[in-house]
Amino acid sequence: MDRWKIKELKRMEFGGNKNAMEYYEANGMIKDGRADHEAAPHARYKMELAAKADLVVATEMAKSTPSVPV
Repeated sequence: MDRWKIKELKRMEFGGNKNAMEYYEANGMIKDGRADHEAAPHARYKMELAAKADLVVATEMAKSTPSVPV
């Protein structure tokens, strides 16, 4: 059975079909009624989504990590 990484789950949570389609439409990435995954903005969308997910995961990890007294 496959195991999902937290970052992958966050990307799915933030991306999702609805958000992806809104991004594609806003950036002229619809071709013949379907999303054009070969369009240049697609790579930017993936990078923006990954950065957002990474930031949220890092923030959540920092909050959940107990501080060690010195």
